Order: sequence, then C-alpha cells, then structure tokens
Amino acid sequence: MRKPLAWLMMIGCLSAIPAVASAQNPSPEPPGGAPPAAAPPAAAPAGNATPAPGTPPAAQTPPAAAPAADGAAAQPAPATPPGDLPADSPAGGQPAPATPADPQNVEVVKQNGPGGQLQIEEHVFKDAAGKSIKHGKFTQYFPDGRVLATGDFVQGQRHGKWTKWVGVGESRLYASPIYGGYPGPFFTEAHFKLGVLHGPWIVYDARKQKMSEWHFQDGVQHGPWIWYYPNGAKHRESTYVGGVLHGHVIDFLPNGQIRSKVEYFDGRRKYLRTYGYGYGRKQAEGWYLEPLEKTKTKYDWWTSFGETVVVGVEGKPAKHGEWKWWHPGGQVSVKGHYHLDQPIGRWTWLQQDGSVQKTQDFTVEGVEPPAVVDGNAQPAAGQPAAGQPAAGQPAAGQPAAGQPAAGQPAPAAGTPPAGTPAGTPPAANPPAAAPPAANPPANAPVPSGPDV
Repeated sequence: MRKPLAWLMMIGCLSAIPAVASAQNPSPEPPGGAPPAAAPPAAAPAGNATPAPGTPPAAQTPPAAAPAADGAAAQPAPATPPGDLPADSPAGGQPAPATPADPQNVEVVKQNGPGGQLQIEEHVFKDAAGKSIKHGKFTQYFPDGRVLATGDFVQGQRHGKWTKWVGVGESRLYASPIYGGYPGPFFTEAHFKLGVLHGPWIVYDARKQKMSEWHFQDGVQHGPWIWYYPNGAKHRESTYVGGVLHGHVIDFLPNGQIRSKVEYFDGRRKYLRTYGYGYGRKQAEGWYLEPLEKTKTKYDWWTSFGETVVVGVEGKPAKHGEWKWWHPGGQVSVKGHYHLDQPIGRWTWLQQDGSVQKTQDFTVEGVEPPAVVDGNAQPAAGQPAAGQPAAGQPAAGQPAAGQPAAGQPAPAAGTPPAGTPAGTPPAANPPAAAPPAANPPANAPVPSGPDV
C-alpha cells in the first residue's frame, strides 16, 4: 500500500476531480475459491447583507476599512456591491433552527467610522462576569450607508441566515481557478445553527449569477456541492454524506457534456482492476474501493476560507461492485457482486458453452442486494458493471484496466485459495511469453469468488 500523501487542498482551488492515489491492488483471498477539485480572495466581514433595492452599483473606489464584526483587526471593506440582492435566493426562507431563551438587558451598541458614519450596529448583553456577548441582529455598513453584512447572533454564536459582500481580491477562495470569469464583488450567504454551518453556503457574482452552492449539517459537509460556469452550466457536482464523498463526482464541460465521472463509496474511490491470462485475454475483472484517506477540514464562511488536509490512510482495498471471471477460451465463467469484500446477490457459474452450471444467492445483513433481471444480477442504480468504466471518461490518475495505480507496485505473488469450487477460472500460469503491459505480472494471484 502506498504511503499516505499529505496534501493541502484549498476547496475552491480544485480544478480537477479529487482522486485518491490508488493503493497497491492486493489479490485478496475472499472467503472461498469459486470464481466469482479555488483558492479565493481574502475574506471580508461576515453577515447577511442586502443592499437597498434598486440601488445602482457605486462606480467608485472601495470604501475605507471597516472593523471586523468579531472584534478582530479591521479589514478593508469590499468593493461597493451592485444595486439589489437576489431577494429570493434558494436558501432564503429556510426556517432558522430553534434558539435558546433570550437573555435580559440586551442593548443596542453602535460604532461609527472615521468620518462619523454608522459602521456597525449590534445587540449585546452582559454576562455574570460583565463580559459583553453578542445577541440579536448584527449589521455592518458600507461608508455610503448600504448594508455590507448582516445576520443574527444567539448568545455569541451565529444563528440562522447570514449574508455578506466580499470584494475582488479579498478572499483567496473566490480567486480560485474554478471561480474564474466571474465579475465581483461577490455576494455570499450561509446558514448557521448555534455557531456552526448548517444548511447552504451560496456564492453569487455581481450579476447575481450563482457561482457555487455547498451544503453542511452540524458543521460538516453534507448534501450536494455544486460549482457553476459563468454561463450558468454546472462545472462540478458531488455529494457529501457525514463529511465524506459518497456517490459520483462529475466534472462537466461548459456545453454540459460530462468530462469525467468517478464514484465514491463512504469516502473511498472506486476503480476497475483487470487480471489477464496474457496476450490480452481477460481472466478476472472487477471493482475495488481504495483505502480511506483520513482528512481534517476547516470552513470559515466569515473569512471565506476552506481547506482539507490529508492526515493518514485507513484500511486496505476492498472488492466492491460487479466482478467477472473468464474461461481461457474467452467465455464468462463466473459473475456476481461484492459488498465490501462480501459476496452479495445472485452469483452465476457458467460452462464454456455458455450454459449455466449453477447459481447461488448471497446476503449481507442490512444491505440491499443488486436486482436480478432475466436471471442476471444487475448493478445497483448508478453503479457501473464490471468491464465498463464509470459513465464518462475515467478521471485523471485512475489506473487503466489491468494496471496497478500509477506509481504503485503490482500485487505480491501468491496463489489463489485452495478448495475452489467447480467453475473457478484457472489460477493461472499465463503463456510463457511475457503478457502485454496492460496485464499484471504473470505470477500475480487472481482473486477468487465465494466458496459455495
């Protein structure tokens, strides 16, 4: 298995599908033997800002620096936003989560800028130790009086919907290549639940064109993550479940065609592996899951920051998806599916003349088996069949059929498990001549199917 590669990924900087370098493809000996991708600009003040309807863009230099809402050092105010905001943004109208009981003695505190204009207006109360705690509406203003950022605090924590304008060059995140071609300043909105991201984080350009939409639940990535081209077409689409990728990560061309498509299962990338008799003849082929890369992530909407750091690798490759074996003459000998190295659903063994020798059904507790159509097990919805790459072209870095992942050694030599039932393809000594480069070494063990 390869050593974990520590890397730092600025979420917006990704211009290619995230792909985990494939670990060495082991030749696991399953139970038995029958064959079977913008580093955006610097962050601006936080809030849920909405300029007055109908206000035209101010064609002047960016306003003077305004103090940060959280009491941090003052940050330069973003470039003056265009007139009106997308009042009916997709996340608008989302009910705010339940809040704790309101404290007593909440006061309105105002801060003025160097020229005497109102800069920040917030609601605070004093706790038992006399410390000021933000609680209630917070609003930060541009020097000309328009809203720069706004939202609500609940006992010192952001809660509900917040919006904020971010000027060009203020956030590295929105300066990332995947956000290229959009005019600024940028209008952002995010939803919180007592201090953590909870709901959509959406970014719009100065034309009110949506640039990206990410979803969180209780502070972690959860739900669809989508980036767009300036023409409104999808650029990249993925889904997170509990902080890890699950499902397909798809990159699109500006015309809507799929450029690449990779499938993930519980944070682990799927890849196809082929074993051969030699001379281009397949012996076995099926889908593996890569080991899980353990990551640490940080997302700060207020400063427009997001990163993922790989801190290690956990587990080993596992067979997952459809697998097939072939007789030396080229006829399919065995076919079936695995779920995390366990056979599942209908398995079929066939004679060299194509007639069915036997079938057997396998179950995995709590997992729905693949559907059976015309006697054949079908991949689950959206899952590619063995021998077929995922829809669209394979992602960059995905190993070609019959080859280990780039830079990884071939599986260690060995022999398949003993006691292989009838119908198991030979565990094979390919012809004396060296097999084509697309095949693993002649002595690489070939996985066998379930014992029946």
